[in-house]
Amino acid sequence: MNENITSESAQVTVYYDNSCPMCREEISALKSMDTANRLRLVDCSTEGFTDPDTARAGLTRSELMQALHVRDDDGQWHSAVDAFVVMYEAVGFDAAVSLLKRKSARSAFERVYPVFVRHRHKLRFTGAHKLMPWLIRRAARKQAQRAAACSTLNR
Repeated sequence: MNENITSESAQVTVYYDNSCPMCREEISALKSMDTANRLRLVDCSTEGFTDPDTARAGLTRSELMQALHVRDDDGQWHSAVDAFVVMYEAVGFDAAVSLLKRKSARSAFERVYPVFVRHRHKLRFTGAHKLMPWLIRRAARKQAQRAAACSTLNR
């Protein structure tokens, strides 16, 4: 996957750690769901990373590397679990959005996320980096099947 994938029609800019296998795999899987090309992906992991939008927001590379950050189409910044909600909404990953909007699940994710981020590079040895992409690609297939079924019904 390219380090930076951009599009004129992008509405959501995702700042992610491309050096992390888990992060890279999840972002790649989400991009495969992005049929409307709504995601603009920016790898913030490289030394010396600079970006005018993050600089204007006062975000450092270190802060970007400590949590996923997303800038939505209104220019609002979201980080950690909030960033995932915005990103998943942009690609239509409705199952994940509804899960993260449930109070109990969200609370659990908010507690676990900082621990996950601190240990994300070590977790690749568990094979965990394959789980979320598999779930995302499975959801994408189901979503495509539903869309095809609706299209067939509307003929």
